[in-house]
This record gives sequence, structure tokens and C-alpha cells, in this order.
Amino acid sequence: MQRSADATRIIIPTLILNDTAKNLLRVCIESIHKFTVEDVEIWIVDNNSPEPYANWLKQFNQNINLVLNRTEPINPLRKERSLIKKIRRAMSTQKPRSQMEDGSYANFIGLELGRRCIDPDSATIFTMHYDTLVTKSGWLKYFKSKLTNTVRAVGYRQNKIRVDALHVAGLLLDYSLFEPLGMSFMPNMRQERYPDKPEYDVGDHITLQLKAHRFDFKAMPNTFNNPEFAKHIPFDSPFRQMLACDLCFDDEWNIFFMHLGRGTPKAANTYKQVPGKIYPKQWIEFAKKHLL
Repeated sequence: MQRSADATRIIIPTLILNDTAKNLLRVCIESIHKFTVEDVEIWIVDNNSPEPYANWLKQFNQNINLVLNRTEPINPLRKERSLIKKIRRAMSTQKPRSQMEDGSYANFIGLELGRRCIDPDSATIFTMHYDTLVTKSGWLKYFKSKLTNTVRAVGYRQNKIRVDALHVAGLLLDYSLFEPLGMSFMPNMRQERYPDKPEYDVGDHITLQLKAHRFDFKAMPNTFNNPEFAKHIPFDSPFRQMLACDLCFDDEWNIFFMHLGRGTPKAANTYKQVPGKIYPKQWIEFAKKHLL
């Protein structure tokens, strides 16, 4: 569904490996539909999900734009970390390489494919992970209200490692600056692409370029950067069940955005079970019971 250039383009890369991941995406999309009052154009960019799940995504084609990437997004510069793995790979005793080995690169591919499909004159884009939920009507309007003549990107949180950048799991950007400032979603993990530059994750280059050109950016109050902000959640609020996730607040301390974190490996059961963490089953049940 094509809309005017003023509509915010929401880009969501996906990898659906099982029903758990499918339901993570389902509640994410349902939350966007329920709580978004602004004009938006949603783009799901699927990174080579198994065919049954890629076909399942086609149900959304009436109100969501769908891009199906059928090439496994493998980082060509990714190196094996041990000699044993190199030998095994050379002897073909391991299964073919998977995007699960380098999620940053796969995420870059999804975001870049989405970017190439939207109207190049789009005023703003919003990048999301599919293990996120919007939780309050007007959430996008609130993000956009923080853009000013100098603040040209707003994120739900800021990473405090590597280059201190806004996280692409929930990032609003003045898209008119993307190409003029030479921005890219490409990561530089392990400094494998640019040894003379610092290590940075997918989408961090956006923040770096804003800094380089003397533009500002802003992160919303959240429990990732400031865990003590959880004190603003009422004791009888169901959100207190989700303190192990990233919770994002507006000016009145209402939670309007949430991020599970590590959604794809958690859904695929490749993420080490850690007591106290929130996992997809709890996330999906919470969304159905308290939001949708």
C-alpha cells in the first residue's frame, strides 16, 4: 500500500523459523495496527524464512508491503573463530553457513532492502525489530514530537557500548539526511570492513554521521539505559512483570514501546536460558492479555 511521502515508513526485518517467531511478529504487527493513529506505510522484509513461513507472511499483503528475500544473508567477511571450525567447514562436515551466525549483517540486509523499496522522498523512516511492541496510542507522534531543527533522529534507547549509538530496534530518522550525509545500515563488527574505524553495530553509522555533521539525536527515557526508571511504573501495573525487558517512557512516564531483545535466537531456542530473563512465550502471552 503506497502512501504519500509524508507517511512514516516502518521497516521490520524478519526471520521466521518456527511458530514461536511467527507469533512474535503477529503480536508486533497487531500492536502497530491497534496503537498507530499516524499515517504510516509498513514494510516487512523477510530474510529467507522457510517457505511455509514466507507464505504465511503473504496474508498481510492487503495492509502491509512485503519483501521476500530468498537469498541467505551471509556475511562474506565473517571469519571462523577457531581453527577446528575452519577445518570442519573446509571438510564440509558442518551444515552450510547460516545468517544466525551473524545477526548484525542479516539485519543490515533486511533494512537495506527495505530502504531500497520505499519512496526515496520519504520524510521519515522508523526501523523496528519484530520482538518489539508499541503499547500506547500516539506512540509515533510522540517520537516525532522530539524531532527539531537540530535533533534529526530519535530512538527508544541508546547503546552504551562501542560508539554510543541509537538502537535500530526502534529508531525514527529524518530520511532526507540519509544519502546526503552518506549514512548506511552496514555494521563494522570486529572492524572487519573498516579496520581504521571503530567497531559498530548495524545502524550505528546513522548516529556516527549525525555526530560528524553536528546534528543531534535523542534517546527516550528507558529502563535499559536507566534501570532506576522502573520506579515510575505503578506497583499494580502489569508492566512490572516485564522489568527484564527494555521499557520506554513518554513525558508522563507512560510506557509506549517495549523490546524483548534477542528475539530470533530466543524463538529458535539457540539462546542460553538465563533465570530472570523474559522469553517469547511470556512476551506473546503478555501482549495478548494486556495489550491486544
